[in-house]
Parts: sequence; C-alpha cells; structure tokens
Amino acid sequence: MTGGCGAPVVQEVVVIAGGNTQSFWTYDIDADAWSALPDVPSAVGPGGAIAQLQRLGNIYVLRGGGTTDFYRYDINSGAWSQLAATPGPVGAGGALVGINYGTQSQRDRLNALQGGGSTSVWDYDVDSDSWMTIAQVPEPVDDGGGLASPNVGQEGTLELLAGGGSTTVHKLDVASGAWATFGAAPAPVNAGGAISNLFNSCDFAFTGGGATAFFSTGTLCTSAGPLAATPAPVMSGAGIATAPGLVGAQTDWVFGTRGGGTTDFWRYSISANAWVAVAATPGPINGGGAIVEVRPLAP
Repeated sequence: MTGGCGAPVVQEVVVIAGGNTQSFWTYDIDADAWSALPDVPSAVGPGGAIAQLQRLGNIYVLRGGGTTDFYRYDINSGAWSQLAATPGPVGAGGALVGINYGTQSQRDRLNALQGGGSTSVWDYDVDSDSWMTIAQVPEPVDDGGGLASPNVGQEGTLELLAGGGSTTVHKLDVASGAWATFGAAPAPVNAGGAISNLFNSCDFAFTGGGATAFFSTGTLCTSAGPLAATPAPVMSGAGIATAPGLVGAQTDWVFGTRGGGTTDFWRYSISANAWVAVAATPGPINGGGAIVEVRPLAP
C-alpha cells in the first residue's frame, strides 16, 4: 500500500532458498521478521532466479538446475502457475530482472540470462507468455552471473556480471544491441556473485567466491567503486536486493543474503557505508537462492 507523495510505503523482500528446496519466504522490512509463503512448485537449483513486475505485482521465478521451468506467483491468490518454458536449460549463473520503467513497450517485461556457460540473453513477454533471444553476452555466463536494469535507454539497458571468474561488468543497450563495459569488479566474480540496481542510482554487487568484496557500478552511478566489505565471506546462492522505484520507498538500504548454506541476512546503509546483521532467514540459502525487494504482496 502506498501513501501520498513522499509518504512511506510498506516494503518487503522475497527470497527463494535454492539448494534443491522449494522454500519461499517474505521479509517485512519494518518488523525485521520473516514469514513463509507457498512453496515453489518444484525444487530450485543452481541458476534459480526471482523478479517482480511492480505494476502487475506478480513474482516470477526461474527454477534453474538445468531445467526450462518458469513460474509466476500471483500475489492476489497466493497461487503458482507454470509459464512458457525458457528457450534452453537454465544453469548456474542464470538470472532474471523485471523491467519496471519506461513506455508500455519497455515495461512489463522480463529479461534473463541462461547461465551454465551459455551466452544467451532472453526477453519474456508477459502478454503473449513467450520468450525470445535478444543478444549474446561477449563471454560465457557461469556461476556468479547476475543481471540488473537501470532506467535508461530507448528500450532499456541491461547491466550484468558474467561470473565464472570474470571481473568484467557488461552493459547492453537493448534498442541497438550494442555492448560496452564498465571498470572491472574489485575481485573475480564467482559463485555468490550478484548485482541489483537501485532505481535512479547505482548497481550494487557482490563478487562472491568466498570474498567479502562489495562494490557499486553502472550507468547512473556517480560514485562507482569498492564499498564496505560484507560482514563475512559471500558464497554460492548469495543475493542482493535494492529498493523498487516506488514513491516513498526507503532508498538508503541494500539487503543481502550470504548464501553458502548459512542463514545470514544483512542490511547495508548507503549513506553510512556500513553493514548490520538483521533477522536470519528461516532456513539456509544455497546455490539457486535469489532475492528481490518488492512492493507489498498484500492485494
């Protein structure tokens, strides 16, 4: 529920646990408390990913684990539906982002990385329940791959980590199909690498691979570079969530799961450049775990 202009809004974080489980949870930011949601229809493995289309409200999940399964969670009914299969099997490094800005032709779409050593970038059209390949990443995407989308470009922009030990941050202008690169990540990106865009601001990212490196980057970032180290090493299944583009949303906080079979869950303050531990997840997060900050799930 949103208030008037500038009024606070209720914000939540939703998480899939991965690790070949069906666990699906929501975190109330104000209450610092977790609740269980209906299980994902099938166990989520490496390459599992999650996104929300804010105007529609629904949440979308790639199952990963070498499958083509793709699901929608209806926030009104609390029910899951299986959607059109992805064009190929999704493996480690699979990623998903909702396009929540721009014109009608831009928004209400999702983009995905196939992962598993593939270079494929896909587009999902909600209205037709169909996928298409829109680009090939300049290098293979593997464990630690991640995808973000800042609100720039005629038909949107994608910014991504390739994982697999790469330090390159790639940028795709969707309209032209042109690729560019930003400065390198501060360490090789491996399992647990993750990236998320704060609306009208930076991408925030983990390098994973058992490192504590955390950094900012991106087209809209005016202060890109290394940031405060995470409280503990980041491992497989880690994720990052930033505020959605909602009036009144708290934009100083970034949330992160540590992964690696832990329940560690952290909050980062952009203004203070500091991390704190918050309520632990209800269960361990492993490969295929994923996180996204969303508008309220209550209808």
